[in-house]
Amino acid sequence: TFNVQSLKAHKEDLIIDYLLPEIKIMAFTETWLNNNERVDLNGYRCVTQFKRENVRAGGVGLYEKKECMLFSTPHILMEFDKKLTKLDRTTATSEHCGDICAVESTINGQRTLIVTVYVSPNSTMEDIECFFLTNLLMYTQKASEMFEQIRKKGYGQIPIILSGDINLDLKKPESRQFINFMRHTFELQLKTDPSISTTRGGSCIDAVFTRHVDRIDTANYVSYFSYHKPLLSITSSN
Repeated sequence: TFNVQSLKAHKEDLIIDYLLPEIKIMAFTETWLNNNERVDLNGYRCVTQFKRENVRAGGVGLYEKKECMLFSTPHILMEFDKKLTKLDRTTATSEHCGDICAVESTINGQRTLIVTVYVSPNSTMEDIECFFLTNLLMYTQKASEMFEQIRKKGYGQIPIILSGDINLDLKKPESRQFINFMRHTFELQLKTDPSISTTRGGSCIDAVFTRHVDRIDTANYVSYFSYHKPLLSITSSN
């Protein structure tokens, strides 16, 4: 995952990098792209992207390397209203504090949901939790127990790789509430080391969470054109 701070401005920087062009799936945050805009990233295809209207420093996107054999497809997220009384299907939904999009792919032979998120700065913990619940509640055990159509699809057990810019410093003690929320609500475990900075300012606001994904390692990479450091996740079938 990489907060690219304008995909349009830095697409050439990505391609000339030594390692980044070898990545099979790129998850971007702060693309700064409207939903009717596309950036042609050499060697990749945009599988899905989303940005709220009237928000400049936002946007998320998932790109797949054209020659790889993962065959990722856009995933339709299901939005729940706050009282769980209505289901409204939409390709990429968000509360006012964030952007989110997802694809279904095959990782180590498993059908896997890959999600990328961007949460706006200064969002309250209540808003952040509401954002994730609104968009990902269908992947919880509670939703599977409540709705037969979700239980039949197996969404409560599907492996998930979720990454992005949370804009919440995971180095600080108060971030434990969010980490515990992700673990208890979605069974998502933090895979990045919160003691290691992901920005030039020394904060750790970018992260990777996983569920039911074996043999995955995540490490920081370097970037000379963004305030954020890319996070590289590597899976192994052995």
